[in-house]
Amino acid sequence: MPPAATNKVQTYELQERVLCFHGPMLYEAKVLDIKKPETKGEPPMYKVHYKGWKNTWDEYVAADRLRKLNDENLQLQKQLTESTRPAQTSKKPSAGSSSRKSLGGVNANKANSEDPPSTAPRGQKRGRELEIEKEEDYLRRHDVRIAIPDNLKAILVDDWENVTKNQMLVPLPRDPNVKKILEKYRASVPKKRPGSAEADILDEVIAGLNLYFDKSLGTILLYRFERQQLADVMKEHPGKAMSEIYGAEHLLRLCVSLPELLAHTNLDVQAMTKLREHIEDFVRFLSKNPEQYIANPYESGTVEYILSSNADAAHHALPTPEASTSGQSTRKAVRGRGTTAARGVTRGRGRGRGGRGGSNSTAGAIRSTDTTQHEKDTPLAQVGATNTGPREKVPKPAT
Repeated sequence: MPPAATNKVQTYELQERVLCFHGPMLYEAKVLDIKKPETKGEPPMYKVHYKGWKNTWDEYVAADRLRKLNDENLQLQKQLTESTRPAQTSKKPSAGSSSRKSLGGVNANKANSEDPPSTAPRGQKRGRELEIEKEEDYLRRHDVRIAIPDNLKAILVDDWENVTKNQMLVPLPRDPNVKKILEKYRASVPKKRPGSAEADILDEVIAGLNLYFDKSLGTILLYRFERQQLADVMKEHPGKAMSEIYGAEHLLRLCVSLPELLAHTNLDVQAMTKLREHIEDFVRFLSKNPEQYIANPYESGTVEYILSSNADAAHHALPTPEASTSGQSTRKAVRGRGTTAARGVTRGRGRGRGGRGGSNSTAGAIRSTDTTQHEKDTPLAQVGATNTGPREKVPKPAT
């Protein structure tokens, strides 16, 4: 536990630079968020980013772990560092002693449960250095902003309303499916000399999008009402890739989610820029003739499907292509209904986040991205965050 503060509980502001206890040590950090207490009278929690640490170590902490960044507390930090250095260099710290839970903070990333030793022997530190990024690099991250044409934004809003409000489904399997759409896009691009850098990059982008769609469909691209449909279609088409079953509707959802997802890759600025250009070119390709790819009409599930879907949402996790397809299957008796008319959208301003330096392989970066940490039932909440210009106010699907 950090030593008790001598004065009354301090308060801190957003973006304020502070010192924060992590175990027995004080580290420089920045306040990223302030969570107000649910119970009246309780102190707020502060989300901090430790300077020089990767953002996976960001966490919510109580005010008693924070200190103002001033000369007095910097001297305290120095004293703590000097007093603990001999113990840390002569004896390997145990994993149990550095558990985040024992510090009283709220862990912002459960996958990481141990603290990185700040003065570990060189051999141990080298592995940590591969994961720790400099604060300057973190602050210099470039945004990835993907422009979404207005006609596709209207389609995305209609898609959200059809599924979440009208309880309708995209008819599956789609024709053309994602794989065929990507092949059509490849054929539409002026031919490059085989083996040239441009041809290789295009091949990587297309292969990466196809692979990423297969990986992420079950975890981030479905609304709650569509989960049972996925379980059914996996039973009916065992062994088929999701890109051979689903179509442009879900591929568009992936496109608007990419900026946030690509923030977890290690692409350098040049490679990220090239990847963004190819994705925007692909989005423009879809916007030229969307009626060739978008389902019209959607299908409305029967009462049997709706009841089964609601029961599945209450008792089961989101199904993925890797998950078991056991469980009661529903009969897909559907009747056709038209989509709602495309509507005007209110405009605002949005931005996304970009990745950081590293590998130049676009497909490799997509392959390495972990989709499980982005699992959410509201992919359309990200539409505005991907547009370079004016953005619509997209209604958030109910959870």
